[in-house]
Amino acid sequence: MPSKNSTGGTAGSGHRSAPADPASAPSRGGDLKTRIISALLLGPPILAAVWVGGWLFQAVVLLAAALSVREWVRLVEPGSRQLPFVLSLFCVVAVVAAGIAWGGITALWMAAGATLVLYLAVTAIKAEHCKSLAFAVPYIGVACVALNWVRTETAEHGLALFLFLLLAIWATDIGAYAAGRSIGGRSSPRGSARRRPGPACSAGWRRRPCSAISFLTSMGLRSPGWARSSPPSSR
Repeated sequence: MPSKNSTGGTAGSGHRSAPADPASAPSRGGDLKTRIISALLLGPPILAAVWVGGWLFQAVVLLAAALSVREWVRLVEPGSRQLPFVLSLFCVVAVVAAGIAWGGITALWMAAGATLVLYLAVTAIKAEHCKSLAFAVPYIGVACVALNWVRTETAEHGLALFLFLLLAIWATDIGAYAAGRSIGGRSSPRGSARRRPGPACSAGWRRRPCSAISFLTSMGLRSPGWARSSPPSSR
């Protein structure tokens, strides 16, 4: 006589999928816990650096550039990546440092040359994804130069501009995360540090204008003209 624990009894019970839910629950809970802890630990010092500006903020920008290069090389060059990382880091940091020292225009010219230099360098060491590695310079380096420009080279509006940018990014990220948990859908490329379902991204982007309008209203600002160095003339 077959026992209740036999294969036939298990197959006939119709509850094969039941153990899957407890297995996925800890993963989701752990992901949310990691995000909360990261926000609590990293949020205050980042905001303090943005508020103070100057060399402290520029040091954070350089650190962000280095961490971004590490992640980028990990994604596009999955094999042996120590030398590609060193070459990419040197070129990107050089561009960001040029933007800090001599301004955005100089950094843009340097970025064009650094992209070519990095491409030739990773080609010489026979990297597998030379174009993707070289793209780190405009993708990360120019972006960090732009961040520094927004905070330090837009006169008295730099702080408000950068806080507006942070708010837009946070609203998109939080909206995409919340929607992704409830909607699900197609994720971003495998192996990336952040997985973004397609519909969740759309939800995050739709949340951004509301946050932007709220921020502008709280700052007493009504149009993009507030970013100019001279105040708009009153009618």
